[in-house]
Amino acid sequence: MQHSVIHKYFVDPSPDVQTLQVSAGSSIISAVNEGGYIAVYVLKQNPNQPMVEDLKFLVVGTGWDITCSANAKFISTVKVGEFVWHLFAVSELPF
Repeated sequence: MQHSVIHKYFVDPSPDVQTLQVSAGSSIISAVNEGGYIAVYVLKQNPNQPMVEDLKFLVVGTGWDITCSANAKFISTVKVGEFVWHLFAVSELPF
């Protein structure tokens, strides 16, 4: 029987695309402020699957340029202190 699980990862803002190595078929489902840090939650459809893939995402601030916006799907906005961050899942980079 296949099962799913949700795991949490802490990430930092960056103008560059970042990656998490996760089991194939995983997806980012949300992000929150946890103790002043950005926590990203990933739904893993089959966490015991040996196949691993890179889950690509951006965490950018309000007013920042997003260089791959055509390939970015908005996931969540997170307020940490006076800063507001936006999380995007990124697929098929154009370069």
